[in-house]
Amino acid sequence: MRIPFSLKVGFTTTLLAASVTSGGLFLFYSYAYNLLLGEITGRLRDVGYLGTLQFDDDILTAIETLKEVTAAESQLAVEEIRQIPPGDALLSLDEETFATLQQEDEYQSISQLLRRIDQVGSRQIAPAQDFYPQLDWQTSTLGLYLMAEIPGIPDFQQVQFIGSSRHEAIDDWPGNPLGNVYSITDPTFAAAFGGEAQSTGLYSDSFGTWISTLVPVLDQDGRVVAVLGLDYDATNEANQLAVLRLIGLGIVGASFLLSAGGSVLLARWVGSPLKILRHGAERVRAGDYRTQVSLTSQDEFGLLAETFNSMVDEIRTQAETLESEVANRTAELAEANQAISTLNQQLQNENRRMEAELQVTRRLQQMILPGATELSEVPDLDIAGFMEPANEVGGDYYDVLVDHGQIKIGIGDVTGHGLQSGVLMLMVQTAVRTLLVCNERDPIKFLTILNRVIYDNIQRMNADKNLTLSLVDYRDGSLRLSGSHEEMIVVRSNGDLERINTMLLGIPIGLDQDITHFVDQTEVKLEQGDVVVLYTDGITEANNLQGEMYGLDRLCAVIGQYRHLSSLQIQKAVIADLRDFIGSQEIYDDITLLVMKKRLPMALETV
Repeated sequence: MRIPFSLKVGFTTTLLAASVTSGGLFLFYSYAYNLLLGEITGRLRDVGYLGTLQFDDDILTAIETLKEVTAAESQLAVEEIRQIPPGDALLSLDEETFATLQQEDEYQSISQLLRRIDQVGSRQIAPAQDFYPQLDWQTSTLGLYLMAEIPGIPDFQQVQFIGSSRHEAIDDWPGNPLGNVYSITDPTFAAAFGGEAQSTGLYSDSFGTWISTLVPVLDQDGRVVAVLGLDYDATNEANQLAVLRLIGLGIVGASFLLSAGGSVLLARWVGSPLKILRHGAERVRAGDYRTQVSLTSQDEFGLLAETFNSMVDEIRTQAETLESEVANRTAELAEANQAISTLNQQLQNENRRMEAELQVTRRLQQMILPGATELSEVPDLDIAGFMEPANEVGGDYYDVLVDHGQIKIGIGDVTGHGLQSGVLMLMVQTAVRTLLVCNERDPIKFLTILNRVIYDNIQRMNADKNLTLSLVDYRDGSLRLSGSHEEMIVVRSNGDLERINTMLLGIPIGLDQDITHFVDQTEVKLEQGDVVVLYTDGITEANNLQGEMYGLDRLCAVIGQYRHLSSLQIQKAVIADLRDFIGSQEIYDDITLLVMKKRLPMALETV
């Protein structure tokens, strides 16, 4: 919601005036309140101090006597006294006992002394009429009483009544009998029994509004014998303070109304030129760049109007220039758009050409992979292969070749994907088959020559490519493994697992010109029913939706579980488990799997 500026000015001015007035009146009221309270409290203490000087030895002896008698005649045990709820009172003497004690000379002498102090003190405590003599003040009331400690209760949480200037019953008030026990909640009593005079602020009860002062009564040794309490009826003062509050609220209200009226006039005076400027700005926003505002005031608003008119003139000039530039740019954009359309058509043609090339390369890859019939004719081995590229052209390689009675099995992984990786994979397949046809049987020399061919081609292609490659030669139940790739998995017919690490058998092909010193080989004996698995990292590093990898351990577990089946069945079980693990997660790497199993003798297969 948009709030008008004039309303903001009016509200702020009114709030400021009301705040200043309220703050000033609050400070005045607080000062008057504290001054009145301090004056009454001071006079009460003066009366209390002067009153305690009237307590001679006879009165002090009378107090001690009454304390001893009430303690001896008390019907309450110490534990009962301590259980009195805070703020409550309880009689410790029966009616006959306290009536008799109140007629004794000791009690009467204490009461007479308190009445004399009451009469003198009531005439001295009238501070408000000193400050405001024009007001009609009524006579205020002062009440005095004596409280003493109870033997066995040293913390002064409970004290007993000893005497008062007006202890008799009045109207609904039953009076204050001798020995009445009070459970104290006010900490000022404990401080007064500790020897320090204490005063309270204004407080109210069912009898009126009061200010109380507690003054300790000391003997000649400075010991607190009792506490003299003075209750001043401050109802008149409280009423006048209430009137003062009402007057202050009236002043605040009047100030609010006056400031609100002044704020309306101020808002109109300030808002009129702003309204003219706003209407001018709205016309400019609507496209009228010939708008001019007229303000004749010789102040900031007049200067703002001149600035506004100058700004509109500049906008008009810029708009006219911009229209010309837009026309020129439109023509240039039309030419650029035509060029882009032509280039886009060229790119589409190039994409179709490249797509056709990729399709040819992919088709070539699929064509040179060993087929099921070819694999079934490999002597002594049951072999099943699977390859699925991550995109149109893959970088994985596997092959099974038989020539001159030699069985050579290869698996590799070219870095990256796409056309270059696919072409490099075709080069590797061609080089391996060529060397096999040339009857090259030395594994070290085989890989060294292959590496040189691939390395030179990579340099000619100016490509940053290489590949891991392992070659397996099978003959008479023995596998000779050379070249660096993923681990080769061997699961024996009895379920034993062997993992052949190829890291020390070579380095990636195409990484260096001469790898003779890096190539090595290892030999593995196979028995009937043993399973050998070669794979690429597209299987072990495949992720599911939770970001977890399929892993080599899970691959080994699946192979071991299905080792008694054929190679094709094992291959299908692994791929099915992999797809179940991946779920709907996108596949980012080529997946290649080659499963070999030594066949059983023909006689056993027939059985």
